[in-house]
Amino acid sequence: MSICIEIENFSYTYQAQTSMVTHALKNISVEIKSGEIVGIVGQTGSGKSTLAEAIAGLLPITQGSVTVCGFRLPEKSKPVCLLGKVGMVFQYPEQQLFASTVAEDIAFGPRNMKLPESQIQMRVQQAMEEVGLKEQDGQKNPMCLSGGEKRKVAIAGVLAMQPEILILDEPLAGLDQRGKEDLLQMIQHYQAVNHRTVLWIAHSMEEIARIAHRVFILQHGELVADGTPQHLFPQETLLQQCGLLPPIATQTVLALQKKGWTIPGRAITIAQAKEEILSYLRRDNHEQ
Repeated sequence: MSICIEIENFSYTYQAQTSMVTHALKNISVEIKSGEIVGIVGQTGSGKSTLAEAIAGLLPITQGSVTVCGFRLPEKSKPVCLLGKVGMVFQYPEQQLFASTVAEDIAFGPRNMKLPESQIQMRVQQAMEEVGLKEQDGQKNPMCLSGGEKRKVAIAGVLAMQPEILILDEPLAGLDQRGKEDLLQMIQHYQAVNHRTVLWIAHSMEEIARIAHRVFILQHGELVADGTPQHLFPQETLLQQCGLLPPIATQTVLALQKKGWTIPGRAITIAQAKEEILSYLRRDNHEQ
């Protein structure tokens, strides 16, 4: 796999040279391969959203370097346009809907890319299908939709620009359980079919366990861990130091381990925990 994001010694400070100075990121160096789903976790203020905004070209590069899809973001510049390279879905994106119809809202990005009208309509239809919206939904007023449907419209507006990198900042916030499950499955399917790079920012370790191939843990603006969920989530001490808790499934199997159960303790999802527990019980019954 090729490298699609390369960050070297990147630091970012808000309100520099004032009494309100905040060192949001400190000497971040990472490489992200094309097609990876990377979960970014950490407490509020750890630098998650700042890192995402830097990759999206929304912040001036004042220290270090950020290269996206082979394009090195210019130093000390204003935010740059990365249409077609990076698409970012902000927290509560449905609050940004503005057009009178769903189709018009989704078409906004492609239209700003100066695409032919026929191609714009094709992209709108494709994006609606990808998020599970029906053709007749295109003529509805987005303000009249449910919260979950509004979230789908907002995401479709980003997907219609067909970015190589998709960034989602707390994408499940405020959704009910059905809405969360629908969105998780939709993004997993989208990534599998299109082989896009996905950055998923979340507080919920359950979300990350379900979707991520790799995890960045941020604390006070520093990258303190980078690895697979299977490797990082059973490390209770590390997570506690960062103010995080393992997924419920991991907590369960680790607790059983401490009680003397001879199970691997590597489960990060409910299905994996169930398999570890059933395997132990079958083995225990056989030995008896």
